Amino acid sequence: MNAAVLRCIIVLFGIGFLIIEIIQVITLKLGYFDDIWNIGSVTSNLLNLFVVVEHVFKRRNFEYDTLVHIASCAVALQWLVAFYWMRLIPEMAFYVTFLKEVVTDITGFVVMFFMCILMFSNSVYIIQTSHSSARTSKIAPVEYFG
Repeated sequence: MNAAVLRCIIVLFGIGFLIIEIIQVITLKLGYFDDIWNIGSVTSNLLNLFVVVEHVFKRRNFEYDTLVHIASCAVALQWLVAFYWMRLIPEMAFYVTFLKEVVTDITGFVVMFFMCILMFSNSVYIIQTSHSSARTSKIAPVEYFG
C-alpha cells in the first residue's frame, strides 16, 4: 500500500476518534476529565495527528530525530489506550481490571525500589567521577568494590 494512502487513513481515523472524544466532552462537560484514560485517549489522538501532519507538511521544521521521539511516545500511548480498550471484550475485561489493580497495589514498592536504584547508582557515579586516578590510570572499577 502506498505511504500517502496510509497517512490519509491514519488522519481520517484520528479525526474520527477526535470527533468522538469531542462529543463526549460536550456531553459530559468537566466530568470527562475525571477519567485519566479519556485524557490519554485525547493526547494519543492529538500526538498521532501531529506527527503525521508534521511529517507530511513540515510546518515547524522539527529535526527528524525529534519527530521520531515524539512518534515513539505517541505509539506507546496508543498501545496503552488499545490495552485499555481490551476491557470492552468480556473475556479480556477481567485481565485488564486485574492488571490495573496490581499496578495500583505495587506503586509504593516501585517508588521505593526506584529510589534504591537511584541511591546506589548515584553513589557509584560519585565514586567513579571523584577519583582522578580512576580516570587516568588503568585501575579496573572492580578494585574499588573488592
